[in-house]
Amino acid sequence: MKENSDSANNLEDKLKESLSQIEKYEEVSVPDLAFFEQMVAEETSRNKRQLAKELALFGVIAAAVLFCVAAMLIRLPSVFVILQAPVLIGAILFLYKHHRKEGEWNDT
Repeated sequence: MKENSDSANNLEDKLKESLSQIEKYEEVSVPDLAFFEQMVAEETSRNKRQLAKELALFGVIAAAVLFCVAAMLIRLPSVFVILQAPVLIGAILFLYKHHRKEGEWNDT
């Protein structure tokens, strides 16, 4: 039992010695902290610009849709009511196909 313990310790010591010799030959270069801080700052500013752009686009599209719905509801209420069925069916089909592609509703 003691012999196994001694051989295991001996093997562990040899491995540590070999690894330390390899580390002497192979220096690991770590970039300085300023590089990472700059990279994070650039990515953050890029994300903020993208978010602002997407939010502005969303606002413009939402305003256009609301304007069209309001105009149709005021001027042609019968057309507005008739269009509700195809829009609802189209939305359901879109969501079904979208979730099926992702595999959430796919049983196979």
